[in-house]
Amino acid sequence: MARSREARMIDRRGALVVLRRPSGTIPPTFTDVVLKAFWRETGSDTLTGSAAQRTFSIIVAADALAETAFPPDGPAKGDHVIIKPTIVGGAWTGGGQTLTVSSPGERPSGWWMEAKG
Repeated sequence: MARSREARMIDRRGALVVLRRPSGTIPPTFTDVVLKAFWRETGSDTLTGSAAQRTFSIIVAADALAETAFPPDGPAKGDHVIIKPTIVGGAWTGGGQTLTVSSPGERPSGWWMEAKG
């Protein structure tokens, strides 16, 4: 099967990220998966005074996400994406920059998300 354009781009220019889905329970538990994605900063929103919240575009290939333990409905608003994570032995050990998914969108070949943080 031919790989999608997004999957080929992620192979060439992507980096490891962590997708986190909170459970909704108290205290929260998380479903964490490590996979390769393409991300880039696309701008920022001024919050107050000189404080700004940065905006990122993140692309995850559908086949890569399907191979993980992430819920089958894919990324949702409120999920977390950690960019620049510390990965040891294929597992996330903490660190990185946490972003919150604000606008997920499924496409035939992958997930395109806007995240802020």
